[in-house]
Amino acid sequence: IYLIDHGSRIVARAERGHDRNESLLVSDPAVKEALARSFDERATTSVDMTENAHPVLVHVSPIPGLGLSALAVVDAHSEYRAIESTVTNSMLRRFGMMVALVCLLFVLMRNWVLAPVSALAAAIRNSSRTGYFEPPENMPANEIGALATLFKDVLGKLDHSVGETERLALVANATHAGVLIADG
Repeated sequence: IYLIDHGSRIVARAERGHDRNESLLVSDPAVKEALARSFDERATTSVDMTENAHPVLVHVSPIPGLGLSALAVVDAHSEYRAIESTVTNSMLRRFGMMVALVCLLFVLMRNWVLAPVSALAAAIRNSSRTGYFEPPENMPANEIGALATLFKDVLGKLDHSVGETERLALVANATHAGVLIADG
């Protein structure tokens, strides 16, 4: 931190933390403009610069009543690293949360949708062997349950139609030239 007079001379400085060329700092065009605005307009200004290949922030503020300006040089490199670390951690947390939500959604879909559909498919396959369809237990009361009921109704009607067709075939085979022969 430096105290600068109207002639852009350093009047006082805080302890030196970095080896910097103070005359180059004060003579930099962007810093000169910020100092001029500080004295002329009483405006606070910040300037982004590079010092020794590291970003720094130069902040110039007027000190009312003294005719001086305070010039603070902040090493932005460590701040940028901290911001980068925070953003990276935030992105990793969000990605982890997204993966967890996708896994939860998969488990819910598997239990509420895929498991009943698989049970219904197995019952339909079983009905082709047994000739009778029985919906699985614990069918949900949603579209899948309605589909199971519909399969039961359709297969029941189909079974009834097959029985009626077989009965009519027997009658047709027993009828010869319009005469029904009944043994009985």
